[in-house]
Amino acid sequence: MLQHLSFNAFEFVVNLFNFIILLAIFYQIVVVGLSNMIRSRGRAVLSRLDEARTLKREATLADIRRQEQLGGMLDEITEFRELNERDRLHGCLRVASESELEAQHIVEQAHREAQELVREAQEEYQKRITAQAVQRVEKKLAVILTQESHQDLVQNFLQKVGALRA
Repeated sequence: MLQHLSFNAFEFVVNLFNFIILLAIFYQIVVVGLSNMIRSRGRAVLSRLDEARTLKREATLADIRRQEQLGGMLDEITEFRELNERDRLHGCLRVASESELEAQHIVEQAHREAQELVREAQEEYQKRITAQAVQRVEKKLAVILTQESHQDLVQNFLQKVGALRA
């Protein structure tokens, strides 16, 4: 049965060449394409992280400004003490404490928002990486299954050709 099968070197070289071309195309489309997509997404996430850091810096600057404002109010309170105006002194103390509480509230809110932005950016990055990994595995499985199916078809064809010649 194997005597009827002959080895054709030219066909073998042509098929090998075709296979190498398919591998090169696969590499360009899948590996290089996915690498570019991942790099692009990484840059986007880094951009969002930079944005979150900028918001955090702005919140810190706002805190410093509030502290300066509080310093100014404390100076006013000192002036009122020197004048012995008890009513004004109590009013300024109340205003200062309310301003300090408001400033603390604003700073805490800004810190929470900055942390939330960082957390959201990290979650988005994790989701994208996971989705890309799943897609990559699905494509590799499809290629493997396609190769196995091709091998089965070749074996069935050879068996049928052998049966016809016998």
